[in-house]
Amino acid sequence: APIEGYIDYMDQRLGLGQSQYLAATPHPSALPYAVCETFREQPEAMARLCKALETEQGDLWFHPYMGHHCAWSFAERLQQNLKRKLFVAAPLPEICERANNKVWFTQVVKQTLGKEAALPGVGCRSAAEAAQALQDAAEGWSHVAIKLADSASGMGTEIYTQDDILSRSVEQLEKTIQEWLDDKDWNEQRS
Repeated sequence: APIEGYIDYMDQRLGLGQSQYLAATPHPSALPYAVCETFREQPEAMARLCKALETEQGDLWFHPYMGHHCAWSFAERLQQNLKRKLFVAAPLPEICERANNKVWFTQVVKQTLGKEAALPGVGCRSAAEAAQALQDAAEGWSHVAIKLADSASGMGTEIYTQDDILSRSVEQLEKTIQEWLDDKDWNEQRS
């Protein structure tokens, strides 16, 4: 069920009209936020969504949380099934990825505002590199964070205390970081 008050908020506060709540149950191995993939992989869920949208008049808008490839792919399939125009309120995937890439953004900050305007950071491409970088950074900081470069939310952030880092070996940190990355469906080829 939707969050209490959400449908009224969409209608009365945002002026988007009455909403219908449709849910698709993700595959047990899927990430809990993998809604687009779920609708794409479950023809019955896509059919329910299309049926609910058949009688809608005016422009149809799809507003994903982020404009990832899966959201645009879902929108394209939905538009094909509906046989009418569907607008997507999200940047194209390439722009979304760039805008959420903290490494790239930090480089831009340094180039435009100077190095002192950016927080210190190290780009890493593996759990092993991140574990070593955490150990190195913990010498001078009470807290150190790992931030997935292409994550737009707190879900892509893990914060460690200096004591937690220094009480573990690099190998133990690497194992902990790898488990965290696996939980986020992170893939080092994508980084």
